[in-house]
Amino acid sequence: IEEERLDQERNAAAEQKRNEAMHAGMKERERERDPTYEYWHQAEFDIDNLVSIRRQWDAYLIAPGKPASSCIPPMFVTPSPPANYIWAS
Repeated sequence: IEEERLDQERNAAAEQKRNEAMHAGMKERERERDPTYEYWHQAEFDIDNLVSIRRQWDAYLIAPGKPASSCIPPMFVTPSPPANYIWAS
């Protein structure tokens, strides 16, 4: 009887694990079909999208025609100090 109960518990645990894995897979597929998810994660899947997004950001960050407007700085850029003592902690 004890062995039977243990088998039932093992089967229930295995079924639970299968259901969780299946549910996680379904959620992943739902996210992939979601246009908002696709928009925000498009750079992770395609280098052309990454470059396009980078150029769009550059247009907002730096005026066009400035020298080195889309280059990575050649040296480390020192961040400004924290504006708030809480941020510094």
